[in-house]
Amino acid sequence: MVALGTTSRRMVVALAAWWCRCLLAVPCQANVMPGEWVVQAAYVDSDHSSTDLQRRHLVQHNGRNISVTHSTLQMLFEAATNQAEDAVRNVDTNCLLRVERTAPARICVTSLATSATKQQPKCADAALGWEAVRDSALGTNGLKHGMLCRIASPPMRAIPTKAAPSVAVVSFVTSADYLFANWHSFLNKVSYCERTGRGFYLLLGKPTSTSMLNDRPKLLRDSPASPRCEVTEPSNTINIYKTLALLALFRASPNLIGAMYMDADTWFADGSDGANNASISTPEAYFALEPSAHLFGNQNCYNKKQRGSPELVAMNSGLLFFRKSAWSRGFLSMWWSMRCGNRDQMALFHLLLLCMSAATDGRFVIDDRHMYDYYALRQYAVHKIRADYALIAASSGSRWRGDADFPFSGQALEPIALAPQILLLPSAAVRVSPQSVVPGLRSDADQHAATFVCHTKESRKKPDKMLRCTPARICLQEGGSG
Repeated sequence: MVALGTTSRRMVVALAAWWCRCLLAVPCQANVMPGEWVVQAAYVDSDHSSTDLQRRHLVQHNGRNISVTHSTLQMLFEAATNQAEDAVRNVDTNCLLRVERTAPARICVTSLATSATKQQPKCADAALGWEAVRDSALGTNGLKHGMLCRIASPPMRAIPTKAAPSVAVVSFVTSADYLFANWHSFLNKVSYCERTGRGFYLLLGKPTSTSMLNDRPKLLRDSPASPRCEVTEPSNTINIYKTLALLALFRASPNLIGAMYMDADTWFADGSDGANNASISTPEAYFALEPSAHLFGNQNCYNKKQRGSPELVAMNSGLLFFRKSAWSRGFLSMWWSMRCGNRDQMALFHLLLLCMSAATDGRFVIDDRHMYDYYALRQYAVHKIRADYALIAASSGSRWRGDADFPFSGQALEPIALAPQILLLPSAAVRVSPQSVVPGLRSDADQHAATFVCHTKESRKKPDKMLRCTPARICLQEGGSG
């Protein structure tokens, strides 16, 4: 037998995957044994950051078939909520961030706490240079805690909250220097929220110690369904702090019905222009698509060349809607408690699978040997949803059953209720009446279509898959948002 090198093995796997997708147009993994499927995933993704040690650990791990009932998931949510309590309390919600100048950027932060009214504001000013920003009290080298700040902008007034729309916008940056690196996207959010009278909140800084961030607690020690983290990297991603931002916001804002979380490099696009009138292109319109859902998310940009591809994701963690509810608090708390490795999607994908299992009363069974490598889990989550698509749709109780091609393409073109509480938004506009549509959230199969949001870094020179999503189109003026 001729031994194949790593490159040759990759070519063989890639050709086999191409043959299945292009000639048979079916998800090949459905006919592969779990252990073989993981090995395939490791070779397909071998150019990524996953190490050889991680891949050997993944293949050799003694996997378990995991399923959870609704009551078990509820117990996990309650345990996670109690466990996350201290971390949520660490978030300072008595904070006002003022945009004092847009060019060059200057911000100041003051505390709204009565005991701190005489304190001088802490500022960061891009006019002083990059090193000065980093060394400022709000910069990477000076900021020592996390603050959830309500945003105000010239003429030095807070965005109104009492009569504001019921869904706030939330984002997260670790420092003023990171904020200034995404400054235009930030100002785009400020402008949109001002025009719509919407609350805008920014988690600035890290709300916990590094040791707490890197901890990997076990929720229910006696339950085989309790998630465990066994990735080899010793640290956990700071991106998981978005969960604490949302939990702290819900605690501090009793009048909200929900929140729209947006990564720092996302911005409101031309599909959001109708927010000033009776149009349905508002955050509230997405909540209205499924009144019983508590989490609304989307996949990455639609790409017809990625039909059935291992590059597909079940849900993008950079753009999410959460309804304010006990279920959302449990989900966010559990996502925080499941923090595992250098990507927050690792815990998100795992948690989505657990929620789907609970929705089917345990009939949706998870092979947990896929849970110890990001790329394998990313591929497995989409594969599992496609393979058990009929079971998921029948158990959701929702009218949103997706499109008939999803089990083959892996890319949603109609909304899919992954569970009664979770709605996966499509890469397409959703028609809600003969005259009205809700635009695609951040992607559309039509590359020229307007979307509600774009997810494109400011440093990018060319558009992404959505041709209207180029940083040159970010509008910071009062008349538009895309």
